[in-house]
Amino acid sequence: MEALLELSDLIAQNPSAFFEKLSWICSRCPPPDALLSDSPRVSRSQLNAVLAIARFLSKSADSVEPRPKAVVLEFIRSIPSSFNHSFWPPTYGNDSITSFYTDFLGYVSKATEITPDFSAEVAVYTGEVVASAISSGGGDSGISRVFLMVFSKNFLPVLPSDANKLVDMVIERYLMTGSCAPREQMQGNSDSSAPHSVDGSVPQNGGSHDSGSRVGDDNISSWKSSATSYGSGILWKSSTDQLGPMFGFNDGGGGGEILLKQQVSGFEEESLESLEKQAIAFEMLAHILDKARIDSWLWDQVRSIAKKQLQSLLIFVKIRKRDWNEQGSLLKARINAKLLVYQAAAKLKLKSLGSLDSEGKVAKKLVFETFALLMDAAEACILSIWRKLRVCEELFSCLLAVLGKIAVAWKGQPLRVLLIRLKPLVLTVCAQTDPSDSSPNSMFETVSKTMCGIIESCWTKERAPVDTFIMGLTASIRGRNDYEEQENKEKGVPPLQLNGIRLLANLNVAVKKSEIVDMILPLFIESLEEGDASSPCLLRLQFLDAISRMASLGFEKSYRETVVLMTRSYLSKLSNAASPPPEGSAAAPEATTERLETLPAGFLLIARGLASSKLRSDYRYRLLSLCSDVGLAADSRNARSGADFLGPLLPAVAEICSDFSPTGDVEPSLLKLFRNLWFYVALFGLAPPIQNSSVPSKAISTTVSIAGSVGTTAIQAVSGPYMWDKQWSSAVQLISQGTPPLVS
Repeated sequence: MEALLELSDLIAQNPSAFFEKLSWICSRCPPPDALLSDSPRVSRSQLNAVLAIARFLSKSADSVEPRPKAVVLEFIRSIPSSFNHSFWPPTYGNDSITSFYTDFLGYVSKATEITPDFSAEVAVYTGEVVASAISSGGGDSGISRVFLMVFSKNFLPVLPSDANKLVDMVIERYLMTGSCAPREQMQGNSDSSAPHSVDGSVPQNGGSHDSGSRVGDDNISSWKSSATSYGSGILWKSSTDQLGPMFGFNDGGGGGEILLKQQVSGFEEESLESLEKQAIAFEMLAHILDKARIDSWLWDQVRSIAKKQLQSLLIFVKIRKRDWNEQGSLLKARINAKLLVYQAAAKLKLKSLGSLDSEGKVAKKLVFETFALLMDAAEACILSIWRKLRVCEELFSCLLAVLGKIAVAWKGQPLRVLLIRLKPLVLTVCAQTDPSDSSPNSMFETVSKTMCGIIESCWTKERAPVDTFIMGLTASIRGRNDYEEQENKEKGVPPLQLNGIRLLANLNVAVKKSEIVDMILPLFIESLEEGDASSPCLLRLQFLDAISRMASLGFEKSYRETVVLMTRSYLSKLSNAASPPPEGSAAAPEATTERLETLPAGFLLIARGLASSKLRSDYRYRLLSLCSDVGLAADSRNARSGADFLGPLLPAVAEICSDFSPTGDVEPSLLKLFRNLWFYVALFGLAPPIQNSSVPSKAISTTVSIAGSVGTTAIQAVSGPYMWDKQWSSAVQLISQGTPPLVS
């Protein structure tokens, strides 16, 4: 099989030169007459040949040779026959069949994307094939369902005339026979839950869901006014408080327990097979809506079904583990399957807005309704006990991605409300993420990506709400939180602040806008100089890392402010080392970490990030000056102390000197700094040992005319094994390559 696919790739590079090979592969495919017989059967070699031809078309679909296209089209026509086990080789199980469908449909889908004519030919058969798969009971094998599952991921073009029929069939067969949501409970609660929905997402026409668009003006106004409180509790009101009345958690009676059991029972009535079909249906509907237009009444039905599904999410993710009758692997399988359904429904909800007139009043109401429903769903995900499941993280990512696309596409009020409600959501994610965990957190990465995407898309035309969002988020992260009281300070820095600072640094690095850096950096520097981060602690380390990342972007104002603060901080560590701590107290471990790791890493990061020759020249001078000051201050102490302070700076000096030409004209002040550096390198024993068998065992020390140019009689600062960090040794060697002649 591998050899056949490699041959296919080779033919695709030059079809005319390998015409005979292409014909040979086509001859190995099933004959058209055999495929259209009453009970066709194919061999493994024929299936491999079909895959090879489909792969060829995915790379060279515009080939003038008609036979490869005919082979693939004939096989597509025969797909309904493949829903019987007798069609396949005896050794083919469901895994092999799934693998074949995945490869074949993937190749054909790609071929239709690059060749419109072939796309039109495939569309002629797509409707019939899909309708056959939907109508098939699947037998014991469920091959038709396997096909639809793969097809929903690799959708083929469909004729506009077939779109209505397919949408109607999908809804009737997959979304109406089973319960997409606990119908009785959802309908019974549609009126009672309406006052608790800040978006007016529940229709106000007596619970009717026929059009999915009947939202009262009062609800829209109420939603807007509620959202303008800028994050003051919206996160908790829009999910937990909504669901509390539904379950009767706040009524003080036993009605809530009864209703909860009814909800659980309704969800458990859905079989795993039914959930799988629902996910397939929503995926297929999204693809159909993306490729063809359908009647308005079907649009309304699709919107209503997707909306009802997402409304049930607010209940589903809040059900506690102990409240389920199922437990163990069965419960986990149900949770995973249902969350995949919600993910597909969210994507469909976005597609259902595609046909709306952006200037229409009804369209705007539907956008507001969809927007708030998806935001409630996202908030419910991060508060759910299932939030650490990968499928829940993927659902959260999907919901935020859809929200971001809606806000960017519609801008105006949807964007402003998204930013208002995004702030408490971001803070919650930051509070839940473990800052000590080095592995990436999906939800944390999702909110970061969403923020960056919105800012980059809306920066020019929607600057005011973006600025307000950034300033509000920065102030919330920088300031004390309600739960961080003075008496609880010994518990450490809350994860919200540590993660929030990292999030803002990520944001600046991603969007690279000086205006945003100028908004955030002054607040961070103020915290480092006067706030909670002015003394050694984890919060200070996080702030230092953040400002060094922002300075590395190369904006002059922020660069200068950061380097001045970091230089002053490093020198203060040297002064503190000279004064022993008060009796009975020990130096904070964070202070040592700051001196040996955080500040040196920040200096190195800035040296690597600066691209401007002007700023690199300025930074080179500042770093060399810092080295001189450190060496001078440490000269009165033992050499070990000097090496401890000068050594961590050497990698940054080596990096900033990497593009410095030592043969050009050098200012006297800079040359003096280089001399000082090499003096202290030698004094503190930071130079690497020179071990060469050709020189005498006792090396003769002399002066050098050019630092780093070592002759047969060389100065050897260290004899024997190197005592310090190997990175320092490598840095010294790199610095020597960029050092100008120290004496004329």
